[in-house]
Amino acid sequence: MDVWVIWKKKIVIDFEERYYNLTDLKKAVVKHFQNKGTTCEVIDAHTLLVDHQKYTLSEKTISMGGVPLQRVILKEA
Repeated sequence: MDVWVIWKKKIVIDFEERYYNLTDLKKAVVKHFQNKGTTCEVIDAHTLLVDHQKYTLSEKTISMGGVPLQRVILKEA
C-alpha cells in the first residue's frame, strides 16, 4: 500500500487488495488512517472526514507493471 499527498489538496492511497463495493473500500480507508494514528470517519456515500477536513472519495484501477492496483483518491472538499 502506497500513500501520497499531492499539494495538500489530494491524498492518494494504492491498495494491493481489491475491494468490490464502496462500503468495504471506505472501511479499508478508515482503517488505514486509524492505523496511522489519524482521525477518519465516514460522512456520507463519498465523503470522509480526515483530521477534521472533508475529502471526496473516488477510486480507479491502475496497472503497475502488469499488476492491477486499486487507487483511492481523496480530494479536499
